[in-house]
Amino acid sequence: MTQLPSAPPFDRTDCILCHYINASSQLQMAQVTNLPSWKFERMIFPGQRLLFEAPLDALLEIYIHRAAAT
Repeated sequence: MTQLPSAPPFDRTDCILCHYINASSQLQMAQVTNLPSWKFERMIFPGQRLLFEAPLDALLEIYIHRAAAT
């Protein structure tokens, strides 16, 4: 499933189309944290594709999601 989030609050001429595939067997979390004016965070399931627009200077960070031990 491809997830299309709402458009970022930027001038679209400064944005690029970005694509990420979770090729692992684990749940992942994607975040853009270097832009204080834009909060971007998505959970990505194994095999899922993520398609989004972001400014040229955005940095996508990927984290492996680990469930809390009970």
